[in-house]
Amino acid sequence: MKRCSACAQSAAREAMLQDELAVAKRELAEIRAEHERSLTDRRRLVAFEDQFFEVLRRPADLAELLSACVKAIVEHLGAALARVWTIRAAEEVLELRASAGLEPDEGRGRRIEVGRLHVGRIALHGKAFLSNSFSTDVDTVDPAWAIQESI
Repeated sequence: MKRCSACAQSAAREAMLQDELAVAKRELAEIRAEHERSLTDRRRLVAFEDQFFEVLRRPADLAELLSACVKAIVEHLGAALARVWTIRAAEEVLELRASAGLEPDEGRGRRIEVGRLHVGRIALHGKAFLSNSFSTDVDTVDPAWAIQESI
């Protein structure tokens, strides 16, 4: 009887150790996955920095530099759309200087009054714009495009 009791205790301990080992393996897999995501993010950032600073080192006019920079943002940082706007203070107008990524119409919206639409309000108030429902925002110029592109 003692042997059976010892066997049962040993089997119970082994089962408990197997459970603990399974938990440890899952935790280790989660840590590895997070580490891989972190490494992937770091590689993307390094690739962006390399391309960005390479762009700045080469001789080019401002339009070419800005265009290359926004392309690097889209390519390496996963942005759906990146744009650079400048302000014509005398006219209180924003001018689109460079754009990359998804966009409904490259010719539309190249000049926007400060305070008008999303980008104009950002310029006016100096605060970032965040939307969890861009396609339904009042200032979204082309909601159908935003829905089509899942923005």
